[in-house]
Amino acid sequence: MDKLKQVIINLVQNACEAVTDGKIIHVEVSSLVSSNQVCLQIRNGGMPIPPDFLAKLTMPFFTTKPDGSSLGLVIVKKL
Repeated sequence: MDKLKQVIINLVQNACEAVTDGKIIHVEVSSLVSSNQVCLQIRNGGMPIPPDFLAKLTMPFFTTKPDGSSLGLVIVKKL
């Protein structure tokens, strides 16, 4: 359970850091009964991620932010 908690914290923190003032962060959890899975969506209403950045998002030390370790999404992917 601690790993799932860390994943959610990292994703929500990332969404908070990327959102502009006045935008709302949406967290949605839905179950896929037929496949015994759960889907977690976290959206911040911010600007879309440029396509050339998508493949790099989970690479260690890749960031578009001025500060931080840039390891949050790397940890999410590993967990």
